Amino acid sequence: MFSSRGSVVLVALFSWCFLASVVTARRCRVVALSGGGDKGAYEAGVLNGLIKGLQSPEAQWDVVTGISAGSINLGGLISYPIGSEDQAAEFLVNTAESLTKSDIYHNWPLGILQGLFESGIYNTDPLAATLKRLVGGPYYRRFVVGATSYYSGNLVVWNETFSDADVLTGMRASAAIPGIFEAVKARNDLFGDGGVKEGVNILDGITRCLEITSDLKEISVDVVLAMGYGSIKPEDVKGQTLPLLLRAYDIMRFKSSLDRIDEAQRIFPPETGLDFRYLIYPNASLPGVGLEFNKAEMTKMVEIGQSDAKIAIEKQKSGGWNIDDLKEVGKTLHLL
Repeated sequence: MFSSRGSVVLVALFSWCFLASVVTARRCRVVALSGGGDKGAYEAGVLNGLIKGLQSPEAQWDVVTGISAGSINLGGLISYPIGSEDQAAEFLVNTAESLTKSDIYHNWPLGILQGLFESGIYNTDPLAATLKRLVGGPYYRRFVVGATSYYSGNLVVWNETFSDADVLTGMRASAAIPGIFEAVKARNDLFGDGGVKEGVNILDGITRCLEITSDLKEISVDVVLAMGYGSIKPEDVKGQTLPLLLRAYDIMRFKSSLDRIDEAQRIFPPETGLDFRYLIYPNASLPGVGLEFNKAEMTKMVEIGQSDAKIAIEKQKSGGWNIDDLKEVGKTLHLL
């Protein structure tokens, strides 16, 4: 059965107390990945940079959460056992640099005109086939994929207890950009991009870690956003439907991500000992509007991600993540 996020904040708060007597304490690492269309290539670069730049086992994530494009990168991580991160990183980068439009979406038989009468302008049967080709059990890490229910308005999640077919459906649903990619029908519901509800899913990742350890001091959280100042700074946007729609969606996801990060840090303040370790997002502009899947642009985004990961590792030596810089971006854009 699907589980609605619902009262996840209460679960995150009280699970610590309820599980303390039954869960053995050990280190648990979470990485939470946002959405961003083809800018998921940036995330692949960040993950590759963290894996190469951190000493083992610091990049051995036990729990992965993914929203939209992040759910597809999630599929690359969970398909490799803990300890095989180098192989996972190579797979993620190779996949990011090889994906094309035809691997993700195509026109309906009657073109965009038909798309106006469907649940999205483009058909994503190619994405379903690509996910089936690239992702499949067994799954070696706990994970949470989030998509938005258009019926209830809730974030609905899939995890490793679901069948392969259900997990792939969840990934396709999570990446279904509203109005652009067709909505996904499943379990008597209709689903779209998880970013409609939540830009990045941190609390579910922490909750899953509480299944592993009862000690918050043993939990670390890394967040990778495929949007930042470089992707939504004030700029001369093309006055065309698709670029404007995608920009509006990026702004919405960015604001939602800020809210979710702030929420997690309020629920788990410094005195709890939970380690908010890396918060990585692009400071440089990422090419394109998010749907081109151009090889040269994807390779460039991978390179920017690798560079940002290296910078983050150096900065982290002087402390954990600094949300203040990201908040300044939000203020610049009048989102805070």
